[in-house]
Amino acid sequence: MSHQSEEKASTVPATVDGNGDNALSPERIATKNNSPKATLSVKTIGEPPLSPITEVSSVISDCEQGSQATQAHSDKKDVVVKEDDDDLDLSIVSADVGADDLKDTTLTTVDTETNEKLPVIKYHIDADLYIKLTNKDGPILYKVWSPVVAAASPVWRKIIYGGSYPHFQNGKWVIEMLDDDVFGLDVIMSIAHWKFHELPERPNVDELYGLAKMISKYDCSQLIVPYMQVWVGSLNWHVAMNDNSSKNDDEKTLYLTWILGEGRWFSRVVSRVAYKATINDDGELVDSKGNLWKDQDLPDYVIGLIASARLEAVTQILYALSVPFSELMDATKNQEVKFCRSTDGSIDIKHQCQFQQLGSLMSGLMSADLMPVPSAESYKGSVHDLANKVNKIKVTRFKVPGVVPHQDTHSGCGIGHKEAVVDAMPSMVQLKGELIQELKGRAKRSGAYNSDLFRELNEMEEREPSPVPEVNLREDPQHYKQFEDFDATDPFEHFDVEIKVEDVDA
Repeated sequence: MSHQSEEKASTVPATVDGNGDNALSPERIATKNNSPKATLSVKTIGEPPLSPITEVSSVISDCEQGSQATQAHSDKKDVVVKEDDDDLDLSIVSADVGADDLKDTTLTTVDTETNEKLPVIKYHIDADLYIKLTNKDGPILYKVWSPVVAAASPVWRKIIYGGSYPHFQNGKWVIEMLDDDVFGLDVIMSIAHWKFHELPERPNVDELYGLAKMISKYDCSQLIVPYMQVWVGSLNWHVAMNDNSSKNDDEKTLYLTWILGEGRWFSRVVSRVAYKATINDDGELVDSKGNLWKDQDLPDYVIGLIASARLEAVTQILYALSVPFSELMDATKNQEVKFCRSTDGSIDIKHQCQFQQLGSLMSGLMSADLMPVPSAESYKGSVHDLANKVNKIKVTRFKVPGVVPHQDTHSGCGIGHKEAVVDAMPSMVQLKGELIQELKGRAKRSGAYNSDLFRELNEMEEREPSPVPEVNLREDPQHYKQFEDFDATDPFEHFDVEIKVEDVDA
């Protein structure tokens, strides 16, 4: 930072502006709202313990334009196409934080000398804080009201009121969050600033993923509770309609179902990503795009669930090849004619049937590059690729000459490898009770919970219940009102406040 920029910046308490005045004082509010059509008189009866002020008047809204103007400010964001930054001190407060970083939040100022004009979306008439992001068209600024943002998120409260941020005397307050999701943060800020009319009706997977990232980073799932039942239905539509297609990103879907606690799809999407996962040359689990799963923003036990589901499916499929091949090769066991199921053929015909199966199996394994059959631990490909290879292996059997197929007594002969592939790839992965309980907690925090979504998971939980008692969400002050006792026996100052709204024109 240049010396000049350092002189501009000063660290002051959160409730004090750069001039040393109380940013939320009635005098400052009166200055901002200079339409003297109505006044709010607050009269204090009795002596307040900390302030000698006995009467405060502040200007409120312009009643003459009232209904239409106020509605416009209340219902919609103000979109300023370009804002003149001649007086904008773009010394940036950079913050890369998440819900787990509250104790270690560090903010650094970066001197950015620029005269560029940036698009601004203004969320409140009293907005005092710029959040700088980057969308597909370049930088954009969200102008928000810092007290509302701080109240909505403990992470933002730490950033705004933590005492470690610069608040500029001669410019505007800008916090840089270039990695934040533009859509997700817009939804959060719209709800926090009561701009409900512009919320999405049916967000797609990418949009819900961006929202989930912001909900997780800023620990503010309580904001979306009223909307999640509808949005969960939207997710169900998107995933179900585009099942097994490339239109949806299963890795993103897994993340958002975990963060939001979507019980219907989480277990199903775990199986999807598990069957796409591969092992790289370093022996590490990677997703369908080649990204390391360990570097993704999911807990280790969820990534472990993906790895175990993949390994189990690979094990079952390879077992369905290796065991029949080994038994067909073993002359002693071959006497059992296990894989010829004809009930009326001679023993020689049955042996001939199995010899045909062995020869075609060997040829198929060599064509699939699975000869010899690898161990599950050494196989590095995906379950999907392995399943496709195995399904292409054609194991031939003895056919009775001159008999139509449905009357051929050898029609049921074979090693059953294709059936084994289906059995090895269930659409849902079995979850443990502790994980199901955590999903329920997340769903209740986000508003996504309902009994239908968790019907199948409840059946899983009955088979393997959690030994840990469920957390009582009602004790969380971020999600529920809390009740306290007021001890009237302790000494305290008592004074009454009389509020009267006076119409100037009356």
